[in-house]
Amino acid sequence: MKPSLEDPAASAGGPWEECFELAVQLALRAGQIIRKALSEEKQVSTKTSAADLVTETDQLVEDLIISEMQKRFPSHRFIAEEAAAAGAKCVLTPSPTWIIDPIDGTCNFVHRFPTVAVSIGFAVNQELEFGVIYHCTEERLYTGRRGRGAFCNGQRLQVSGETDLSKALVLTEIGPKRDPATLKLFLSNMERLLHAKAHGYDFRPRSTWGHGGR
Repeated sequence: MKPSLEDPAASAGGPWEECFELAVQLALRAGQIIRKALSEEKQVSTKTSAADLVTETDQLVEDLIISEMQKRFPSHRFIAEEAAAAGAKCVLTPSPTWIIDPIDGTCNFVHRFPTVAVSIGFAVNQELEFGVIYHCTEERLYTGRRGRGAFCNGQRLQVSGETDLSKALVLTEIGPKRDPATLKLFLSNMERLLHAKAHGYDFRPRSTWGHGGR
């Protein structure tokens, strides 16, 4: 299914409607860049660890998103992953603030594994107003707005309502940190989950998710 805005989250209007529409447009535009670059050779660098990667496309996409947003909303603030990695301060103030991960799943992107996304959030008064995530290769547009629910390509999303862990599928992530204390905590938590005897488990590095990792 192609990305669609035919859902209440996209059409209900509101004080930040113009911001929301711009976020969707830029996420789709960035997705085109990422899809094209996925199969190309990349210049890869590391940030906090050998598992925390960055490419020239990360920076290109982030610069594109921020520059277009600044043209429309010059007074807004930004918290962006690559700028933060370069030393920019990450301070969430009451001002309208964009929170950007240009390539969510950079490790996948580097290895040409197609689970990658563009993630854009928007906060006002230190509360999130909406989020837009575009899964670039599957062309899935996820949108969520405060008080209006979440959607994927126009279809409303909802939790299953299952409260019994033994009847659930458990997904978790490792993250880029590999220091002994972090690994010990992660493995301890995994052991507790395994003892819970869920239906199934998906343990993977965060970068293989596409909706919550670098």
